Amino acid sequence: MCIVSFITQYCPRFPLILIGNRDEVLSRLTHPLAVDGATGLLWSVDGVAGGSWLGLDLAHGRLATVTNCRRAPTAPLLQPLPADAAWRGAAPLEEARQFSSVVDGPDGLPTLNYDPPTSRGTIIRDFLCRGALPGDGDGDGGDAARPRALWPPYYAGYNLLSCDHVLSAAEPITMHYTTNRFGAQRRTPLSHGAVHVLQNTHVDNWAEPKSCLLADRLREALAREVRPLAADAPLDVGRLSSALADHCLCATPQFDLLRMLADIREDPRADAAALAKAAAWEALLASADPLLGWTPGELTADFGLDASPAALEQRQRAERRKEAHLQRNICVPAEGGYGTRVQSVVVVERPSPADPACVVHFAQREVGHVGGLTPEAQHTLSADELFRPGPWKRYAVTSHEARAC
Repeated sequence: MCIVSFITQYCPRFPLILIGNRDEVLSRLTHPLAVDGATGLLWSVDGVAGGSWLGLDLAHGRLATVTNCRRAPTAPLLQPLPADAAWRGAAPLEEARQFSSVVDGPDGLPTLNYDPPTSRGTIIRDFLCRGALPGDGDGDGGDAARPRALWPPYYAGYNLLSCDHVLSAAEPITMHYTTNRFGAQRRTPLSHGAVHVLQNTHVDNWAEPKSCLLADRLREALAREVRPLAADAPLDVGRLSSALADHCLCATPQFDLLRMLADIREDPRADAAALAKAAAWEALLASADPLLGWTPGELTADFGLDASPAALEQRQRAERRKEAHLQRNICVPAEGGYGTRVQSVVVVERPSPADPACVVHFAQREVGHVGGLTPEAQHTLSADELFRPGPWKRYAVTSHEARAC
């Protein structure tokens, strides 16, 4: 799980502020934030797959960040598409069948994993280097009746936030959203002046408790830390990065979504608003089931899975528990070698109202974890007791240079 929040056009001086956590296997090789001489990109490169989750193109000012989407390729889309027996959800049925395999899921129960040959790591690289998004070009087999986000090549689920230019505010800096799951949006502009949040379902999914909390925390931090700088007060980027990350990205609310849901269901006084919230939570808990879209017959014939009602219900309960666990915290304490690995802050500043030129302040820090803690102990400790954030690695980027700070 990863989480990103941002706002565009907060004020004339700050046309973009973006913050985010990357959750990852803590031992996975990741290179620190640096200028890549081979590509001209400022990014932190994954040492295993070679891609990145957040980067800036120094030549043209393109900015992008990507998160995985945990939605199965066969899961229904949110928009109606032409009936086609060869398609299932967001992919051709044969494509989903060919690249899905049986793996151990939650509680050790067998489930499906979709792993197509085209890596999602190419998506952010192609946009930063060439300005290209999935579905650009002539389609090469794309179906004109389907959204371009669903044209080949086919990827595992992804969410991409992209901005065509952040080094100049001559035109409004706008963030666009592209995904190959849920609504299959492509290059959809997101509204200015509002706080947006993206996890691993779809953008602005306010059924996610920690998305709601992160949005609230960012609004608070903007009012307290950024609004006083809106005119010409001196900007201390290191201090601002720490203030935004400490207040927003280090939160450990320990949401227990299953308990929250049960409290509403068991409350005879629950009103319509509470019941609607419960229904949204139920949909969230079911949204990442890898078996969505497959029929019981297909699960048995194609993958050898037990698709009896009892077995399917057991898997669904396990997937619900997993999804609820992933919603517990914004900053994820180390558990099983996995947790929040890196925190990022990007602040685009327009120093002079008379000049559209911008400075991109790009900062990242490693999140150290206090070792030797049991899950039970983690649930009772504060962020200060769980994490040991490292120093910021910072760059200031203009159209002329990228300078390490």
